Amino acid sequence: MKSNSSFLILVAVIVLFAAATYVVVTFSHSTQSQNPIIGALQPTAEPSAPLTDAKTGDGKLKVSGTSAKQHDGGMKYTFSVTDISAKSTWTLYEATVAAGDSMAIPLNSWTPDNKVLFLEKTVGGVTDYLVFRGDAKPWPDGQQFLSVQDYWTTAGKNLTIRTATGWAGNDLLIIYTAKADGSRGPNFWFVTETHKFMQLAH
Repeated sequence: MKSNSSFLILVAVIVLFAAATYVVVTFSHSTQSQNPIIGALQPTAEPSAPLTDAKTGDGKLKVSGTSAKQHDGGMKYTFSVTDISAKSTWTLYEATVAAGDSMAIPLNSWTPDNKVLFLEKTVGGVTDYLVFRGDAKPWPDGQQFLSVQDYWTTAGKNLTIRTATGWAGNDLLIIYTAKADGSRGPNFWFVTETHKFMQLAH
């Protein structure tokens, strides 16, 4: 009788051990499926870095920006305008460019009357100049910004834009050009009101 009792106890212990092992293994697999390893996560964008900002001549407004590298190598840019005295900020423009392309804030971005500014955008080695209203409202024709390169292409001039150097007036952006052989071409004003180019005398 004693022998039969010992045998039954042994069988019961084996059954309990097997059941406990099954529970532990099942829980372990369930936990792993709910919590995949970190290496399986999709890569994310890097933290944003500030760009050099530009203030108006009287220091009342400034345009600032940040850049954040994306997982595909591109770069996301966010630009904003701040009214320093009123301590208010509003978004001006956001854009993502491909790897190797870039955007920047020129130090001479603002017009003398603080109402208009421009940014640089370089794509495929060609720099465009984007002209915005400082209040971030669209231009009268509905455009968010004026692309100097687009208007230059439309004008059909046999010259390339070398750089925009700043403002000669509240609606006159100074444009330097180059000839096909690389030598210096004539200078122009880009007139924001008319979207036309006015050639200057040498």
